[in-house]
Amino acid sequence: MVNETWLEETFAVKPGTAKAYCGSFPSGTTLYITINVLSGGNRDINFWVMDDSEWRVFEAGGSFYYYTTPSRRRITEASITWNPPSNKRICFVFDNEFSIITSKTVYAKIVASYEKYTYVTITYTTTIYEPTTKYQTLSYLLAPGVVIFAVGAALLTASRYSSPRQKAGTRPVQQQQTQ
Repeated sequence: MVNETWLEETFAVKPGTAKAYCGSFPSGTTLYITINVLSGGNRDINFWVMDDSEWRVFEAGGSFYYYTTPSRRRITEASITWNPPSNKRICFVFDNEFSIITSKTVYAKIVASYEKYTYVTITYTTTIYEPTTKYQTLSYLLAPGVVIFAVGAALLTASRYSSPRQKAGTRPVQQQQTQ
């Protein structure tokens, strides 16, 4: 039995970003995953385990699927034992995209235990999420403004012609009362 430390690192995950470590494992591998969020905000992070193709979807901001058994939402620490699918590229994603202010310092250790020794490749990528603000233009206000102006003009015009007025050069005549 070979026990190989596949990952042991303390790293920072900036706000609005995610960091992934990807690799493949031989058949029959058992992974022992330890995660501790050491500092930052509420000391929490999302931990997703997904296929390499889903990582690319995640990076692009799309909806993604992940392995539910090892994945955890908003954790401060975790100890996980998991048997990954064999010979499939798997990504371990440390996701801080929910935080817009605080970086998180994370300690992660993944030990791979398997029968015969094979080399495992490690790569990582950082995704930067940049929130966008949409400003509404005045064209959105144009239609309601025109409607309000038209209603106001119609009311003014109607009130001008509906009130009785005294014509120029005339004077009011007092009506006589009849008994």
